[in-house]
Amino acid sequence: MSTSSSRPARRVIASLLILLGLVLVPVGVVGAPVRTLLTDADAFVDTFAPLAGEPAVQEAVADGVAGSLTGAIDALALPSAVTDPLRQLIADQVGDAVASDAFTRAWRQSLRLTHAQLVATLSGDPGSALALTDAGGIELQIGPIVAEVRERLVANGAPFAERIPDVDRGVLLYENDDLGRLAPAYDLVMMLGAWAPWLAAALILAGVAVAARRRRAIIGTGVTLVVIGVALCAALALARGRVTSAIDDTVVASTAAGAAYDALAAWILWPAVAVAAAGAVAVAAAAIGPRIRRSR
Repeated sequence: MSTSSSRPARRVIASLLILLGLVLVPVGVVGAPVRTLLTDADAFVDTFAPLAGEPAVQEAVADGVAGSLTGAIDALALPSAVTDPLRQLIADQVGDAVASDAFTRAWRQSLRLTHAQLVATLSGDPGSALALTDAGGIELQIGPIVAEVRERLVANGAPFAERIPDVDRGVLLYENDDLGRLAPAYDLVMMLGAWAPWLAAALILAGVAVAARRRRAIIGTGVTLVVIGVALCAALALARGRVTSAIDDTVVASTAAGAAYDALAAWILWPAVAVAAAGAVAVAAAAIGPRIRRSR
């Protein structure tokens, strides 16, 4: 078969390979970071640990911890002469606790517990204490923070504080019906997050290698990568507004939800920027390279 007669077949094969690779690019950009956060507890904790300094997060956690402790006190059926001062002491100690360095340590422990339970829930472990609620909400497990406050109460001589039991509950951080769809997609995210980036790169490179007109293929692919990267960045910005506007009075304040979203979105933003940059470099190299060679 002559070179001219083989060109249509090469064009079709190259186009299909590049198209499949480009389709997988956004899948890899989103799936790989999400997979990392689900499989690496340290990455999850390090990503959300800075939120411990957010006032809105501290307020939401303080309310949840205080509610858990006062509920435990009520369950002891103590006389009001004991419980009323103890309630005020709990409020004071909780406020002091969330503003202390100890809260940062307890927050990290809570994040680690939340990560373990979230992964167990998404992977279908029947023994997991849900971090993802039936209504589509994500909860922060506050057991370690409650334990920290209980120790403070005991240290301050609070009566009956040592009788407060361990708490196995969470503070609702965010609620959206779409989150309920995460569990069925867990296995798919695990698979695509691992293979999509590499498969996308391999398909695109193979398509360019097969293309009869490689320079044109590189320029077209590069322009498309720039568009994909910019579109992903724009989608992240638009999604942030949707996330914060979906918050109601029963959940963490929108400022805290925005901070949590920013921490998560950063994992996707930089790969999206890298995709756009790689596309721009490819276009520039393909456009300028021949001119440089001719000038020599």
